[in-house]
Parts: sequence; structure tokens; C-alpha cells
Amino acid sequence: MKKYLNVQYQFIIYIILLFLFVAINLYQKNMDLHLSNIILVIIIIFTSFLFPRLMIQTKLFVQYKVLILFFILRLLFCISNPLFEDDYYRYIVEGQMLNQDINPYKVSPMEFGMIYTLHEDQGYSGDSLYHYINHSGFATLSAIYPPIVISMFRLIDNPISLGFLFIGTEALLLILLFLYIKKYSPNYFLNMKLICAWYVHPLVLYEGHLNRHYDLWIGLLIVGAIVFYNDHKTKLHSVLFALAIHLKGYSIIYLPFFKHSRWRILLVWLSFEVCSYLWYPSRFLKKSSLNTFINQWEFNNGLFTYLRVYLENIAPLEQALLYTRIVFLLIFIIVFLTIYYKWYFRTIKHNSFILMSVLFFICSPVANPWYFLMAVPFYINYCDRYNQHYFISLLSFYYLFYIGVDPLESLALITGIAWFILSLSFYNSKHKIKDHS
Repeated sequence: MKKYLNVQYQFIIYIILLFLFVAINLYQKNMDLHLSNIILVIIIIFTSFLFPRLMIQTKLFVQYKVLILFFILRLLFCISNPLFEDDYYRYIVEGQMLNQDINPYKVSPMEFGMIYTLHEDQGYSGDSLYHYINHSGFATLSAIYPPIVISMFRLIDNPISLGFLFIGTEALLLILLFLYIKKYSPNYFLNMKLICAWYVHPLVLYEGHLNRHYDLWIGLLIVGAIVFYNDHKTKLHSVLFALAIHLKGYSIIYLPFFKHSRWRILLVWLSFEVCSYLWYPSRFLKKSSLNTFINQWEFNNGLFTYLRVYLENIAPLEQALLYTRIVFLLIFIIVFLTIYYKWYFRTIKHNSFILMSVLFFICSPVANPWYFLMAVPFYINYCDRYNQHYFISLLSFYYLFYIGVDPLESLALITGIAWFILSLSFYNSKHKIKDHS
């Protein structure tokens, strides 16, 4: 009882810190910007490492008053300023390009801006749209997102409406899952824990609703896929997980977890890709931005960057990028196939799942924290000890890059801390997660 009360107090602190984050973010115009950003990053890190402790008592999340509080937090995050992010500007611009019958895979936001200034059109959103064009990240590159995603962005024309789109689609899917679980699910407590823990998870709040990354939809699809997989609904979970892979191909690393439907999922996914190609074949051209992203983009936890920097001393930049990708791709394939082979004949273990996440974290040229929204549902569903959630927590150190003086010095420090936290994830803690049953 005493331990439960202690966790309950920590949960209250967690909620207070989230509201404090919103308050500082909304009123930081009256503060020193650098100081306010430091405070916000500290809150992100603290809440991210506090959350795993809360997983000891998952019944804390399954309360209507708690879910209402987190719905209010979503609304406040929706009107807050995203932190060190500009992807949402591109979402808006590419949606508006489709509304004007302009192919976003052939025309970049910068080129679209030139068209906009040369041919004023009352259908555009005035100066606001021009502002979004100018602030789009890597504005010289055309779209890389799947057509179905950009089509959804046709519904929005500003950051707040984008936030409401994410809140609305998340609420719709979770309500449908809740109704299904309540009436039909034989695994009521397991599935209810999954959707409620997702709703209060810090990474979902920060990267899904504050920074407004569409990876929120990927995580939601995987939540649905796991719910139906727990209940042995093969066709439903296959479609949902295949769609998640279509939205971002990295999700395929978790395919081994769906042991009895892997080939069905791959077949459905390939069907989605064929439809996508027929819809916009220009997305897959050799000179497309998608090809540029695959071959040149880089941002991860450090090891990839260190090897690339070392190889630059003995080879040109393009060759260094290529060689680094080959080395880590080979490492990934060898370890992935080894794990896949073992999982094929054995029951899934949480250590194997963490290993898969760590493998992606180490080997992927790009491992932004919002990519791991795809991992959150698996951690909630499979991890039975709170310290295993520290892997997701360490992603919060990403924000230190933006408040540090020298990014490379920050990278060296963060890599060391990250590996220490990863070791804690494999530590066999005696504190098991308790279902709210």
C-alpha cells in the first residue's frame, strides 16, 4: 500500500510537470528564450525518466478523470509552440500543394513559394502560407511522405488545425478500440492497459501532440494491431500493421512479433505500396527526395556519425556515407536475421524486443525520437519490468543537441549516457509491472 501511494504521488508530480511545461511554453515570450528552452528540456528529460516508475501501477492510468486531464493537456499542447521542430510546416505546405493540384513529389516547398509569389491566388491562406513555406525544413527537397499521409494534410491550413486533426484521429481510433475491448475482447485488462498507457505516455505527448509528427498515426495503428493480435484477430491486425509499415518502412523491424501472420502482413503491405506507386509514381523516381533521404540523411545516437567522421579522413564524403551505411546495414541484417530465426521457434522475450529496438537505434542512419512512437505500443504490451522502459526515456536527450554550444561535443556526452541507460534496460529489476486487474 505504501509503495502504491508513493507511485501515486509520483504520478501527481508527473502531471504537474506537464502542465508546468505548457505554461512555460505558452508564456516564454516574456522569458529569456535560451533559459526557457533549457527549463523545457529539463522537464522533458525528468518526465521521461519518471514515467517508467509509474508503469509499476498501471491502474493509475485507467481512470476517467486521468484521461480527461490528458485530453486537456492535448488541447494545451495543440496551441503551444513546437520545440525545435519544423516538420509541421512542410505538412501544411504539401497539403496545400495537393489542394492546388500541384504534385508535391515533383515540386519542392521552395519552388512552390516562387509559384505562389508570382501568381497570387485568393485560394491560398494569404501571408500565413508564405510564412509556412519559408519555414519548411529542407525546403529545396520535394515530398517523401506517402500520398495517403499528404492527402490527410489537405484538411488543415495552420499548425493548430493540424493539432486538432491529430487529437481527433487519435480519439476516434482509441474510442473505437475501447468499445471493442469493452464488449468483445477476451483480454480486457491487457488491452485496456495498452490504450490507456499510450494516452498518458510522455513521448506521445511531446512528439505526437507538441511537435506534431505524423508518426503518431503509425503508433496508433500499431496499438490497434496489437489489440487485435492479442485477441487473435488475424485479418484486422494484419491490415493495421501493414498500413503502419506503409506510413514508415522502419516499422517492419517489429514484424517478427506477429508470429502467425508475417506473410499475410507482407502481402498486404506490398499491396499498399503498389497502390501508392500507381497513385504517385514520381515518388519513387531515382532523383526523388525519397532516394536522397535513403542515401544521404543522417541523425542518430552517435556510433554511425563517429564511423562516418573517421572514414571521411580516408575517403570523400559521399564514399564515407556509403561505406558507413554498408557497414551498419550488414550488422543490422546479421543480427536481425539471427533474432528472427530464434523468434520463429521460441516464445518472444522482452529482452529480445529491447535488443531489436537497440539494434535499430544503433544501426539506422536516422533515429529521431519520434520514430520510436512505433515502439511505444510494443513496450507497453510486452515489457513486464519498469526499467525496460528506460530505452524510450533516453530519447529525451535528443533535445540537448539544440541547447548545447557544440553539437559534436553534445553527441559525445549523450552517447555515453545513452549506453549507460541502455544497460539499465537489460538489468533484471525485481519490480514487475502490475495490471490494473
